[in-house]
Amino acid sequence: MAIETANEPLSGSEIKEIMMKRFRELLDKDCTLHDDLQYPGFDFKLTAMIRFHRSHTTSTLVWTDQHEGEAIDGGDAETETDNLADTYTTDSPAEARDDHNLPHTVYVPGPNGPEKQKIMIPDAVRRGPGRPRRS
Repeated sequence: MAIETANEPLSGSEIKEIMMKRFRELLDKDCTLHDDLQYPGFDFKLTAMIRFHRSHTTSTLVWTDQHEGEAIDGGDAETETDNLADTYTTDSPAEARDDHNLPHTVYVPGPNGPEKQKIMIPDAVRRGPGRPRRS
């Protein structure tokens, strides 16, 4: 059963949620951060460029450089490095919501006509990552 959704623009909180989900997936998949290991210290540098499609809003550069803890031998320890990289782009807010399992805006009958409501689309109906784009 198809559910018709409104392809409304993404909000700032939805864009942040998408970015956080993708970053968390990268850390879980392509990294040596495991709960059964311990690390005496770490550094990280994060840079993200956010470009807005069909908008007069200028691109946003988000960055941080963080250092926590120190090597247990005073700094001469061997350093391992994990580099994570990811890109994501879409011109469809509905597709972005599908790809990241976010609620969609739908119109439901109300006493004064159709009303907007946010709902989660079930997995069996949702397009999901890696599936062909809708036509």
